[in-house]
Amino acid sequence: MPRWLVIVLALAVAHSACAKEVTLASCLQQALRAEDRLYRLGGDEFAALLQDTTIEQAEVIVRRCQEQIERHDFGQYGLTMPVVLSIGVAQADPDLTFNEVLRRADAAMYRAKQSSDRKVVFHGATTDS
Repeated sequence: MPRWLVIVLALAVAHSACAKEVTLASCLQQALRAEDRLYRLGGDEFAALLQDTTIEQAEVIVRRCQEQIERHDFGQYGLTMPVVLSIGVAQADPDLTFNEVLRRADAAMYRAKQSSDRKVVFHGATTDS
C-alpha cells in the first residue's frame, strides 16, 4: 500500500469570491476521510493528501468529491454555469520528493482539464480514469 497519494483538484468557476472558496473547501473536506488533509494551492485549486490509500480507495474519494460539488447549489453566489471539477491523482514513490509528486498530480489535473470527456486523470495510468 502506498504511503500516500496526492490529489490536485481544480474547479472551473467563473468568478472568485471568498464565500465561494470557503464553500468549495467545505464541500471537498466533507468528501475526504478524517485522516486526509485538504490544502488550498491558490485560486480555485486545492490539493488533498491521502495517507495509506490505494488507487481503488482514491477512486471512491474522488467520486465523493465530484458528488459533493455537483450537489451543492452555487447559484447563491451568482454562478449560473455548473461548477466543474478536474482532478489529477499521483501516487507517492520513495524515490520522489513531495514536490515532485505534487507536480505529477498537477500535470494530471491539467490533462483532465484539457480532456472533453475525462475529469479525472491518474498520473502514470495506461488509461486515464
